[in-house]
Amino acid sequence: MDAEHLERSLRGNDVTAIYLTKALFDLLVAESPQTLTLVREVWTSGEEALSLR
Repeated sequence: MDAEHLERSLRGNDVTAIYLTKALFDLLVAESPQTLTLVREVWTSGEEALSLR
């Protein structure tokens, strides 16, 4: 799955929250941060994640 497919899936299914591994969260922050704005809550676990700032 790539960021574009994930974005389409989130939009098409009215998803309000998503759980991501640290690695996937960091990838989305780097490549497609707008995808994270499609949900109200983003959950992660593991190591400290990159900042969105």
